[in-house]
Parts: sequence; structure tokens; C-alpha cells
Amino acid sequence: MTCVEETRDVSKLLPEEIDGMHKFIAMKGEKALEYIKKAHKGEIRNVEDIAVVHYYSNRSLVVLWITEYPDKKTAENETLRMVKSMKKFGGLWAEVERAKLNGINVFYVPVKEHYFFSKGRYAFYLIPHNVSGSELEHFVEELCKNI
Repeated sequence: MTCVEETRDVSKLLPEEIDGMHKFIAMKGEKALEYIKKAHKGEIRNVEDIAVVHYYSNRSLVVLWITEYPDKKTAENETLRMVKSMKKFGGLWAEVERAKLNGINVFYVPVKEHYFFSKGRYAFYLIPHNVSGSELEHFVEELCKNI
């Protein structure tokens, strides 16, 4: 899909606060999609809605990209396609590996400390700053409660 339906708002699925970190919607819809496209080498496709959200406190920040796809299978396939693209791109991105966060299978880029995964028809990409491993596990648990 080349454009996002502006009546959708995937950011509304996300909690207003997680572990004392407040939600700030940096961008959503078409603006977020254009931003994400500029940040990637590969094709971004099948997107129904997307948002870039920051969760912040006085000491921590998690940058979150949430993407809505038509269905669970598409979300899973696009997540796996991202893994293949990262490995093909090489460098630090080729080091992507599997991990678990609170029982959820995720992909992890160790040097960058980026995490991504799909759940249901949604894909999540997290960039945590000053967040411990246990805090990140709880963050993911809270993030996925209503998905």
C-alpha cells in the first residue's frame, strides 16, 4: 500500500503510560510511513497503518514503531523479510539474532540494541535507551496486553 488510511490510528492501541514512561506520538499515518521509508533500504509494503511513538521518563526512553498489517500472516512474513534484508545489507545489521522477551520471540540487533517482533497483525520495532533487561521485558509485556 502506498498510502495509509488517515481514519485509522494504530497509536490508540498503545497504553498511555508504561512503567512511568509517558506516551508521546512523534508521527503517525502517512507522515510516519514516509519517514520509515526514508530510513530503510528495502521496500515497505502491505502497511495499513503506522506510528512512531516515544515512551519517555526522566531517565529512560523507548522509541517504538508500530505497524499494522492486513493480518497476522502478513505481519509475520514482513518481520521475517526484514530479518533477511538486514542480513543481506550486512555490517552491524547482519548480526541480527533471536531472543526472548517475557516469553515473546523477538529479533535483536546486539550492537544497536534494537528489538523487533510481530504479534497478531502488528509489528513492533523498539529502540530502548537507558532501560534494563527486566524493564524491557516488562515494557513488552505491557505493550502487548491489548494486542
